[in-house]
Amino acid sequence: MAFVGRLDSRTACLALHRCKSKKDIYNIDCFHKMNSITPFHNTRFIVVSIIVFTVFLFLFNIGKRDLWAPDEPRYAQVAKEMRDSGNFIVPHLNSKPYPDKPPLLFWLINVFSLPFGKITALSSRLPSAFAGIGCCVALFYLAKSLYRNTRIALMASLILATSSKFLWMAHRVAFDVLLTLLVTMSILFFYKGYTEQKTKGCIIPPFMYSWPSEYLQRGP
Repeated sequence: MAFVGRLDSRTACLALHRCKSKKDIYNIDCFHKMNSITPFHNTRFIVVSIIVFTVFLFLFNIGKRDLWAPDEPRYAQVAKEMRDSGNFIVPHLNSKPYPDKPPLLFWLINVFSLPFGKITALSSRLPSAFAGIGCCVALFYLAKSLYRNTRIALMASLILATSSKFLWMAHRVAFDVLLTLLVTMSILFFYKGYTEQKTKGCIIPPFMYSWPSEYLQRGP
């Protein structure tokens, strides 16, 4: 009864009814059934709460400080030259081709700069901030699919959101968090499509699109 000990008495009783016998509690499938009946199961409310929390966490005060050398000013300048020249295919730095990084981050910086009319510290950091929010939501769904337990999924998402290195990178002009989002989404789409028969026809195509987009973000 090791697993049941972690649940409240009402949930344990329901778990025993769902499993055929006490011995089945040690079966992993029955353990998933027990987890699926925990009262903390309102997925929509949890996702909204994660979004609200991470919006405050990642967007708070991100435009108040200047771009920090060496990476942030360089990436912002590449995005600015892309905007000024109208060449959105080949990135340039100081009017010379800049093949070091692929263009996805620079495209997103220009998209977020449209409301401001120019490249700013805030618009340059917004892609990383929103990618961090997306990472936490994607990780929640991935953990929920793996463990069939919303509590575990919520804890995984909150641990990621409050990790110091991840939080720091989500406040910077960087490729790392955007790449993490694309990789996490690829794993999520692949796992859902591979394990759930009813979603095989609609999950695999997003996986096929998100996986190549990683090359536009980070390169080979």
